[in-house]
Amino acid sequence: MHSDAKPVAMWLEACADTGSGLYQRLREAYGDEPETVAEKADQLAAAIAGFVRLFGEHAPVIAIRAPGRVNLLGMHIDHRGGAVNPIAVNELLLIAQPRDDDVVVLRNMQEQFGPRQFAIGELLPPDPIDDWDRWTQAEYERRKEAGLAGDWANYVKAPLVYLQHLQQAESGEPSQRLRGFNGLVTSTIGIAAGLSSSSALVVATILAAAAINNLTYTSEDLVELCGVAEWYVGTRGGAGDHAAILLSRQGCLSHLGNHPLTVESVPFPSDYDIVVCDSLKQAQKTAGARDAFNARVAAYEFGLALLKQNYPDRAPAMQRLRDVSPACLGISEAEIMRMIRSLPERITRSELLQLLPDERASLERIFSTHNEPAGGYKVRQVCLYGIAECLRSELGPELLVSGDIDGFGRLMTISHDGDRVTRLANGRRVPFSTDTS
Repeated sequence: MHSDAKPVAMWLEACADTGSGLYQRLREAYGDEPETVAEKADQLAAAIAGFVRLFGEHAPVIAIRAPGRVNLLGMHIDHRGGAVNPIAVNELLLIAQPRDDDVVVLRNMQEQFGPRQFAIGELLPPDPIDDWDRWTQAEYERRKEAGLAGDWANYVKAPLVYLQHLQQAESGEPSQRLRGFNGLVTSTIGIAAGLSSSSALVVATILAAAAINNLTYTSEDLVELCGVAEWYVGTRGGAGDHAAILLSRQGCLSHLGNHPLTVESVPFPSDYDIVVCDSLKQAQKTAGARDAFNARVAAYEFGLALLKQNYPDRAPAMQRLRDVSPACLGISEAEIMRMIRSLPERITRSELLQLLPDERASLERIFSTHNEPAGGYKVRQVCLYGIAECLRSELGPELLVSGDIDGFGRLMTISHDGDRVTRLANGRRVPFSTDTS
């Protein structure tokens, strides 16, 4: 059994002993503030006690901590190769008790998330999955028809299914059958608040599964695995959130490059605080929200394909959207703007198929991830934002290091303009213009 699995009594004793190794780990995560560290130890003890009430204490348990995150700069560009600049916030705890079979029994201390149980092996098809992208999309459509697309357990299933998929031999038989666990989830991350509570559950699950099944991965490996695994829930994002959860350091902003993954911990000025406020509005991952997200990802894909077609001499240097920059292409900002102007403000699927006939198979696969937006895809607007955001995300850490907090704040404001609906004018709310004509 993995060395991190300990009897319940040992966990509770460590939570009460300020000189324990557990307390040292908590200080490394939260800083040397006694009240904060004691609060986190009490939260862990409460989660252990809750687990005992539900499952008993007959076997050792593993305790996994996974924070949420706030991305300060670099919004929705990790899947375009751009960098993100997150900080870690409150955390999710997963208490897991290894089982001898592949069954996962889940309980959640938040009442809106009911009990769940499933067998890992039964989630996979009898034959090996030859295309994870296509299979996960088909599975999502099946769950949507059954009314199960938004079920919270999908974020536990996602990494377990993907890990078991990776263990399958060509014969279809797994080279290793994953063991399941009895698990209790508790969290202080805001739900549906844009703080990556769902990705924290994905990360906590994959850490528990790796420990229980003696699978060895680096943190960088886990970032990539989590990013691809989460396709199971229906979205087609990147791995920036998982990287923030796994790699953030106390007191630092994480500057995370993508494709390949790079990590730079940038000390945040100690005389400034970041305040996270609850707007009392929830960002539910409904079918409509998932459609909107995947449609934006699609607009990025279409925009880059059209830029390559419009500028074939520059196409080899434009592997990802982040490459559409003065530094990468060796051209002026004015020329970058001319390239963006070559993109259509809106374009329909039929028009895309006419303009990109050689890309039909790729286009139709992307189409399958969402419904077509009314009026077509806003390719120019989306790409203008993404190209500029890739550049802002690189400038941000430089401003922090130089002490220019006002400059960093201005970049954050511009970044948020990409999602803004209204603005304040003379004390009144008026529509925010995103015109790119």
